[in-house]
Amino acid sequence: NIRVYCRIRPAFDAEVKTVVDFIGEDGSLVVIDPLKPWKDGRKIFDFNRVFGSSATQEDVFRDTKPLVRSVMDGYNVCIFAYGQTGSGKTYTMSGPGGDSTKKFGINQLALNALFLLSDERKDIMSYKIHVQMVKIYNEQIRDLLADDPLLTKLEIRSYMNGNGLPLPDASVHPVNCARDVIHLMKLGDVNRAVGSIAMNNRSSHSHSEATVLTVHVYGEDTSGNIIHSCLHLVDLAGSE
Repeated sequence: NIRVYCRIRPAFDAEVKTVVDFIGEDGSLVVIDPLKPWKDGRKIFDFNRVFGSSATQEDVFRDTKPLVRSVMDGYNVCIFAYGQTGSGKTYTMSGPGGDSTKKFGINQLALNALFLLSDERKDIMSYKIHVQMVKIYNEQIRDLLADDPLLTKLEIRSYMNGNGLPLPDASVHPVNCARDVIHLMKLGDVNRAVGSIAMNNRSSHSHSEATVLTVHVYGEDTSGNIIHSCLHLVDLAGSE
């Protein structure tokens, strides 16, 4: 039930080159550190799959797409990007910004697929979709879609309490299409940046924060059977 993928970003000109010596179709990866002796500098890793530096956003999403169908079938799914600051987590999850669909990240592509599936199944299943968006900083959780995120501190609760959500006090917003969610994501990003500056966060204002976009899917089929599932899309803080 757990799959681990590796994505290699292009090297920056100023970087000391770490050489990717081999990428196997079976998910194996060999990396060589040119500053160390051959034996000590050669590291072997195994993943479910490795995406090379030329892989596109769509290439990465292709292996993720079946998980979106699982959410629409009633299963909970969490997709998160892990890595050091500057390794490409936000690029992979949210894209570089702009309206080009070719550069959409996992978040936008997953949402597009989710609503397409909802439309395809409309004759047999009625879906209602809501979203929450929070950030975690210094073990504090804040609602990025609240009117004033700095004043809204959240606590994780049992699923049995309140509205049945782990963050019952976080605002929940109904959405009807991927465009609605993308609009909320942009609002959340603005609140995240403003909050980070207010707390005097260093550097990019994001390296020590994790952002969690949760998509709640409620479905009812023609027989009256009901499902409730969640898709968590997480851009983790820098792993360093």
